[in-house]
Amino acid sequence: MSFDFTTDVDGTHHIRDDYHAGRCIVETDDPRVSGVRSSTSNIDLWGNANAGSWALVQWGTPRLENDGGPGMASLWASAPSPAVATSS
Repeated sequence: MSFDFTTDVDGTHHIRDDYHAGRCIVETDDPRVSGVRSSTSNIDLWGNANAGSWALVQWGTPRLENDGGPGMASLWASAPSPAVATSS
């Protein structure tokens, strides 16, 4: 996936309302949570992702569609890069 980032003067990278339709197939042993996932994503990223030193927060609205119909959820996640997670 590719994203269109904008960058603030302080270096914070942003993605807003990035819609990904049908880019991901979710397969599990439970057909209720398997299907085609689409989502709207928002991300704030600090640091340098290319150098492996970053942290981010992500939120959005994923939609999973399968034979049982569509399902919606809310997403909120944060992740430090491995370099940030192991630093003291």
